Amino acid sequence: MRRAVRPDLWLSLIGSVVALVLASLAVEADLALRERDQLLSDGHLLQLAHQIELDLQNQPSADARRILTRRWGEQSEWVTGLALRDLQGRLAAAVGTTDGSPERSFDLFVPSGMVSGGLDVGPHHADPALSHSRRARLYMTPVASRRPLGESLVLWGGVASSLLILGLALFGSHLLRAQHDAREQQATKERLEALGRAGAGLAHQLRAPLATIKGKTQLLLEQAGPRGDRRLVQIVAQTERMQRLIDQLLDFARPPRPETSAVAVDQVLADVAASHPRVRVTEPSTSVAWVDRDHLVNVLENLVDNALEISDSAVEIGAAVDPSGRNGAVRIWVADRGPGPGEDPEGLFHPYVTGRARGTGLGLPIARALAEANGGTLKLAARAGGGTTATLVLPAAESPA
Repeated sequence: MRRAVRPDLWLSLIGSVVALVLASLAVEADLALRERDQLLSDGHLLQLAHQIELDLQNQPSADARRILTRRWGEQSEWVTGLALRDLQGRLAAAVGTTDGSPERSFDLFVPSGMVSGGLDVGPHHADPALSHSRRARLYMTPVASRRPLGESLVLWGGVASSLLILGLALFGSHLLRAQHDAREQQATKERLEALGRAGAGLAHQLRAPLATIKGKTQLLLEQAGPRGDRRLVQIVAQTERMQRLIDQLLDFARPPRPETSAVAVDQVLADVAASHPRVRVTEPSTSVAWVDRDHLVNVLENLVDNALEISDSAVEIGAAVDPSGRNGAVRIWVADRGPGPGEDPEGLFHPYVTGRARGTGLGLPIARALAEANGGTLKLAARAGGGTTATLVLPAAESPA
């Protein structure tokens, strides 16, 4: 059986891929633009160095500083200063600001007779063709790079767009998942409601025949006297058991509306525990909840019966009440040392699912329905050291009962 394709997962995956591709393209475009700017700057600096070299060669008697000043004025948007030094680093001429960083240097061949300030600008060149030339070094301080706004926005705009696409994809995926869960919950609710209506109708139809069977059997027992047939006794017991099951089914299908009032939860828990010697109430506290007292008794009896049923006969059942009013709620715990709730505790709240040998699978669903009808919650969780902890949370009342 093929599993249905999850559209929310596909949307997240596609959005992530698109965002990654867009971010990669933005980074590549930014690197390409930076490389282009660097090549353009290098080209201008190299051209400026070549022009200065030609000027010095063509005008051997001209002042080197004047030549540098003229060329620097023409290319001031690319360099902040120029300096001409000999190979030993002694200054021959300089214009502008030459102490910036980083500097670019170029070797120049200048006329052998050019001397500025008594400084020799280099030894004779070994090449006979350049025997009348000497080497000097031109230092340039490039202008700090100021990228156009459009180029700066390429990277940040691409990254921001990719993050926006990823965020929209994740948000859309979350909405699809929520929609899918809502549809499943609605379908489950409708299925349970249909099951409840069908079960309620069937239960009403079975009540009258069971009452007739029970009444006729009890009449036969009365006629049989003290030595009544044991089989008749079993028939009465089984009809009573079936009547209890029918009552539980009706309670689950149509839980009675609560008549809430301020109820001392600790007193109710103590009353329930008093009829079960193995139940030990710890951390007694005066806690008042806004709840239907009969519903509360029903829920606690159900939780205690479950705990006693699945625990060893020699093990005590723990119960406790949280101090009233903490975070606007009263919490009640019933803990056992049974096999635990398993990997899916919520599954035990499904109708007709039970972990008890003699269970009907309706006790916990009815208990949760009653808790929710009173504005509370009921959950199961694994207990440290083994077993299950049932937590009942009810709205707290402002004053004692």
